[in-house]
Amino acid sequence: MSLTPETPGPATSPPQEALFLRGEGDAWFRRNVASLGEEGRVAGDPLISRALALAGAETVVVDVGSSNGWRAAAIQTARGGRAIAVDPSMEAIDDGTVRYPRVDFLRGVAHDLPLASESADLVIVSFVLHWLDRSRLLAAVAELDRVLRDGGHLLLSDFLPDAPTRVRYHHRPEVDVWTYKQDYAQPFLASGLYAEIERVVIDHRTGQPADRALDPRERGFISVLHKDLQGRYTAGTAG
Repeated sequence: MSLTPETPGPATSPPQEALFLRGEGDAWFRRNVASLGEEGRVAGDPLISRALALAGAETVVVDVGSSNGWRAAAIQTARGGRAIAVDPSMEAIDDGTVRYPRVDFLRGVAHDLPLASESADLVIVSFVLHWLDRSRLLAAVAELDRVLRDGGHLLLSDFLPDAPTRVRYHHRPEVDVWTYKQDYAQPFLASGLYAEIERVVIDHRTGQPADRALDPRERGFISVLHKDLQGRYTAGTAG
């Protein structure tokens, strides 16, 4: 089901974001659609398996940067509940609406989610934040926190270099667009409002567990974060 609201237009967006809104998001989808949702990929997907351990029949799952919603659909099929897929690519949304009619699709970007506050029990963000223009990063962190209810879970996955690293986007070398690779769990942990209940180092090419000694250009991580607005504070004296 497509529920497509207005989304920021390229004219008002930073150059990096505008590129994806103008069509690079669609181009990414066309390059990858053949492998999305393949039976073997779904069965072996480490984020799906972790989501299934957390989700129940009433869970609202939001996948941000969902492409055609294959992951959200797999979780919904196994557990029920509501699945919402958010992506900037209209080609991905159109494809997913046909393939997965029970999933609710929204066109949107991570820093401006078309969702109500505290509307999600489980939010998935897989290899998305490294695409963001740096002027949008903290807004995206705030938006992900806004839509996740207290007590909910955030599943993050992205690259894990030895230090924050930027790499020119090789599909469009003629434009000034970069990917930014770093540990994106850290802003959430630094807030004191999230606890990391699981962390796994992975090979980003397969999504499967890997040794920390893996080439940092290929190394990624999965972080399972639990949101608790009050539970991690100790009682102090008045003052």
